Amino acid sequence: MKTAIQWAIGALEKQQYQLISPAPELIQKAPWSEVSRFSTQQGSIYLKKTPTALAIEMPVIQILKENFSIAIPSVIAENREESCFLMKDGGISLRAFFKQGFNADILVNALEEYGHFQIETASQLSCFLELGVPDWGLAKLPLLYQELVQQENLLQQFQLTSEEIIQCQNLIPVFQNICERLAQYNLPDTFGHCDFHDNNMLIDPKTHQTIMIDLGEVVITHPFFSVLNMLVHVKENSHLTQQQFELLQQHAFKPWLKKESLPNLQAAMGLIQRCWLIHAILGIYRLMLCVNPMEFENIAHQNRFANKLRLWIQQATK
Repeated sequence: MKTAIQWAIGALEKQQYQLISPAPELIQKAPWSEVSRFSTQQGSIYLKKTPTALAIEMPVIQILKENFSIAIPSVIAENREESCFLMKDGGISLRAFFKQGFNADILVNALEEYGHFQIETASQLSCFLELGVPDWGLAKLPLLYQELVQQENLLQQFQLTSEEIIQCQNLIPVFQNICERLAQYNLPDTFGHCDFHDNNMLIDPKTHQTIMIDLGEVVITHPFFSVLNMLVHVKENSHLTQQQFELLQQHAFKPWLKKESLPNLQAAMGLIQRCWLIHAILGIYRLMLCVNPMEFENIAHQNRFANKLRLWIQQATK
């Protein structure tokens, strides 16, 4: 990170930013990303550095900026050799903002904007695939799941029992069937943010403009996986009722009513709810492959990985 910070200082000075302090504040340190904040006379500037395997974020931001109407981070400089970039302050997280009081209208606007964006990108997937954005379409997901659960040594490392591993393997056709049923609806594979939640959406407290961040974990997949992920996180963190959750879900369907009937959208979301844990598990596994395995072993994601697999077993075998 030291080299990246030295580059960032030079890049800021070159663009006439006046540093209040040359030493940035460390905001996040994880095996998959480090984020530091520079205080300048022109406001806060953030430096993000990722492992090379996750350095796809900057090219993704570039494509989104040039081709699509979605609010994303404002990047002022990048260094691809160091896998890092500088971006302007986008506000506070939606999670922190909602702690002052939940505002359904803000989330509804963000979800509807995201839905329209997903529809827009569904017909332009080649630019993402050419970058190396993973294809997790409905035809590929069962194969990815099968590949994962057949790695018995890995699952044992995560403290799954032999019986649990066999149960995961026996559920391959169950997941396959869910994906085949999902494919019957007119909901195309499209841009999906694997970590789309209220902490990866920033909001300007004054204008209420929201932007989507952390774009290194994107895939091409069914649109409702990321939508459900957002709704589940907001329900938990903002302590929403089931009625509030369902109302927000109805709003998230609005952009898709051009594609499918409301009953079919509800049916598709019901299928996503049955298997979205698999999508989350594959997301954690992807991170593990992108970082130093020793670093991954020392973080809570190990338990999350195993616990989500166990929960999938419970739900799928009811």
